[in-house]
Amino acid sequence: MALQDTDISKVRPILLGLTGLSCLLYAILAVTQNTPQPIWWFVPTEMGVFAGTGTFVAFAMADPDSRRVATDEMYILINHRVQRYAYWLSSGLYPAFAVIIMTTGL
Repeated sequence: MALQDTDISKVRPILLGLTGLSCLLYAILAVTQNTPQPIWWFVPTEMGVFAGTGTFVAFAMADPDSRRVATDEMYILINHRVQRYAYWLSSGLYPAFAVIIMTTGL
């Protein structure tokens, strides 16, 4: 079964979203439980490896034309935009969690 470009475009955000949610869960648990390691430290890392492996498998299961379409110029532009937003969002979370930690005395 060969995946189409639309299938690849659906797989990537789901896997990366799961990775982001695991990182967010780790941060929320660290703040609420008042411990720097609320769950195993490798859970977010393993989710990132899982997302990378899943994306690789999706591309490996696709035919060459679908791979090319999934990584065309529009994808590159959208990918760069998403990376910029993610950078500034993650940079904004540092002061937000700093205020939470300072005000709650964690």
